[in-house]
Amino acid sequence: MRKKAEPQPCNLPPIYYPRPGHRTTSRRWLGASYTCENPKVRFLASKAGFYLSLLHEFAVEGDAAALGELSEMLGDAIQHLNDLPPEFVRQVSRHRMHWPVLAGQHPLQNKGVQRELAALQVGEATEWRKHARWGVGWGGRMNTASKEAICLVGLLQANAARGREVSKISKADWQNWPRWAKACRTLPPLAKDTADKWFAVGWQAILDETNGRPETIPALFEIGSHRAEHSKRTGQQNKTTPRTAAANIREGIKERIRQAIHSMARNPSR
Repeated sequence: MRKKAEPQPCNLPPIYYPRPGHRTTSRRWLGASYTCENPKVRFLASKAGFYLSLLHEFAVEGDAAALGELSEMLGDAIQHLNDLPPEFVRQVSRHRMHWPVLAGQHPLQNKGVQRELAALQVGEATEWRKHARWGVGWGGRMNTASKEAICLVGLLQANAARGREVSKISKADWQNWPRWAKACRTLPPLAKDTADKWFAVGWQAILDETNGRPETIPALFEIGSHRAEHSKRTGQQNKTTPRTAAANIREGIKERIRQAIHSMARNPSR
């Protein structure tokens, strides 16, 4: 296993970048150490994330002890969240599309989970609409494109918030922001009639993060793999080459995430 560098105390600039050096999908773009202005909290969060990621890597390699410790630590952390006053937690939970909960075999415990989510008003302050089939695939599970769309929009919103505080960003740092991150500052509120503008900026972020090859990321490959043989099926080629298949998959990723953002966005306010 590759040795990781332990995070050191520092005052990171208030910039939202994809985490450098990670095998990244957009799900990993909103690391706590990059999204918190409080330097002490940011340092502690990066420290905790560092050790949790090490346990996760040991678990991936088949270490059952690491898996057990990781599950215990996460369970304890969620229980600590449950002990906080709901009115305090709602400051954060209303702006999150997901919230960590503890579920189990007992039916009463799972009913309590739904009550807890309702009490915390999870996602109420976001631009995503509510619907019984919201982001659900044919198998009854939340589809990957929807998950990526939610995290991608979160990344853009984070950059927009930071970008509007230009006075807190040094000129040198601002010049280093990628073009898509700067464009977040001028995005209109997310709704169905503005979803394509959000997607255009988000797609550029995905291309920048993946060096123009999002199909090399397993989670993103899954989204667009249905389109691999598109050129052959439409008669454009007799045989699909690896290069063409990659381009087809890339287009499939692009279209599925665009559709997910559009379908889940709220209707425009009148």
